[in-house]
Amino acid sequence: TTIPSLSTRMVQTILPSLLVMFVSHSVIISGKVGQTEDCLLEGKVLYEETGECARLLEQGPCDWGQHMVIGVRNEGICKEPLSCEYDEVEMIDHEKGVACGCPEGKVRILGKCQTMFTNAFCLPGRILVPQQFTMDREGKD
Repeated sequence: TTIPSLSTRMVQTILPSLLVMFVSHSVIISGKVGQTEDCLLEGKVLYEETGECARLLEQGPCDWGQHMVIGVRNEGICKEPLSCEYDEVEMIDHEKGVACGCPEGKVRILGKCQTMFTNAFCLPGRILVPQQFTMDREGKD
């Protein structure tokens, strides 16, 4: 089976925040930047068993049938992929390492992932938008 890859946008969103948290913590303790931070700067995580930087949700150095997720110390660990519902994908989760969720551009409503900015299950002539969505209107006072 094919493992869905983590989108570039998601990596750019998640890893910098992990880097800031980790670097802030480790610089206070050690006063230097190490291999873990180097990997995070590359958009990867350190797999301590081999000392290599690996991409999340890819097999990398993991055994067949496993892929790289993030551990509690922001290190890379190998785990078997989750069995997500038909409309969900695996996503990096700060607390669990990995979790199932709606893919980018979709939201969970009534137990299903619905595509934003489409009719989805809305009444005719309406579309699904984020709760805080507003449109800029030219010429508005």
